[in-house]
Amino acid sequence: MSDRISEHFTWDEATTTDQRDPGTHLLVDNDPGPLQRRALEHTFAKMEELRSILVDRVVVIHSAYRSPLVNTLVGGSPRSQHMRGEAVDFHVIGLTVAEVFDRLRSTLLDYDQLIEEARTWVHVSFVEESRVPRRQALRMRVVDGVAKYEAVA
Repeated sequence: MSDRISEHFTWDEATTTDQRDPGTHLLVDNDPGPLQRRALEHTFAKMEELRSILVDRVVVIHSAYRSPLVNTLVGGSPRSQHMRGEAVDFHVIGLTVAEVFDRLRSTLLDYDQLIEEARTWVHVSFVEESRVPRRQALRMRVVDGVAKYEAVA
C-alpha cells in the first residue's frame, strides 16, 4: 500500500491506532479490508476538499478507520461509520473546534454527518457517491458522564 492516501494525508493517519488487546496488551490489528480501503480513499478525497475550504490549514487526524475491535475498545457506536472507512475525527491547527464546525456547516461540502464532539474535535463522515448525504449537523456535549447530541440547523 502506498504511503499516501491523498495529497496531504497518509495511510498511517487513516489507520493507526494505539488501542491494545486487553488480554495480550499487543496493539490491535487495524488493517482495513478492500471495501474499507476504497471507502477511505473516497473519504480522504473529501478531506482534501475540506482542507481546501479551510484555506489549506493543517488538519490533525485523531481517528479514521477503526476495526470492529478498535471501535469496541474506544466505546464507539456499534453502527459507527469509522468501521466502514467513512468517518474521520480531527482538529485544525489555528482554529477552534467550534470555528471548524461552523465553517464546514455553512459550506456546500457534501458531508453525511458533521459533529462538534465536546469541543474536543470534529467528526465528519462521507458516503459513497451512490448514496445521498444527510448533511446532519450535531453538537455533542457530555452531561453527567453521558453524551448528549443536539441538532444544529
